[in-house]
Amino acid sequence: IVEFEHGMHAAATRLDEVDLARLVPDEIVRAQAAQHRDHPERIGHREQAAAELGTDVVAVPRAQTQLHAGAAPILADIGGTNTRVALADGATVRAQSIRRFANADFDSLEPVLAAYLAEEGIAAVDGACVAAAGPVRDGVAVMTNLAWTIDAAMLIRATGAKRTAILNDLQAQGHALGHIAPEFLRPLITGPQQEGAAMLVVGVGTGMNAAPVHETATGRVVAASECGHISMPIRNETDFKLSQFIATHGPHAHGFAGVEDILAGRGLERVHAFVTQ
Repeated sequence: IVEFEHGMHAAATRLDEVDLARLVPDEIVRAQAAQHRDHPERIGHREQAAAELGTDVVAVPRAQTQLHAGAAPILADIGGTNTRVALADGATVRAQSIRRFANADFDSLEPVLAAYLAEEGIAAVDGACVAAAGPVRDGVAVMTNLAWTIDAAMLIRATGAKRTAILNDLQAQGHALGHIAPEFLRPLITGPQQEGAAMLVVGVGTGMNAAPVHETATGRVVAASECGHISMPIRNETDFKLSQFIATHGPHAHGFAGVEDILAGRGLERVHAFVTQ
């Protein structure tokens, strides 16, 4: 089990590999759906199951095209509290270009991207990739812990990008596995490694989520799960009392105790309130 600094490199890896070449703006929203329709051999059992559940599974074949010479794509890693934005050269993030924005200062992602481009003195970019902490369906991301909705039309309007990619943040992290420099990794639990075996990414921040990573003959598949919303496990009377408290305490209570209501950042206050009542 390895801890890593995620987000920016993950988004760069995803945009560098995705094959959505030279699409006109009104086609971009339908790009992923068209790829799956026109290439059914790329869709496996996991993708079909995810489609039935209303989630997106991204299978990433090697890109057939390259970015315009001299152009750089813009990347955004959007959490529940902060958004980090950067530029990339292929799958490599320009470290000096990373900027952090507090989400509370903006009413949507569009002014964040506009502020970043203005700060960098850039009028438009070749591509835009967003990793969002929330479910992505039909090319639209809805943030779980933030009142933002993100789609391709907005990215094009904000950045002038010729191609876009929107995916769940844990999917982005899954695609980044194997591409992260050693200095950004810290072993937590040592154990045997098996090439080609399934992997798992776990993210804990404002919210909590995890995603499985599978290598297939047609590319890497990272299934979005939003598993932070499963009910907390209950093993004893104290757990039961905590779940009842979490389900009803505070302005964000929603009738049941999910895992991220306890383990993630927003759960710390609730757990503290429970143990000090």
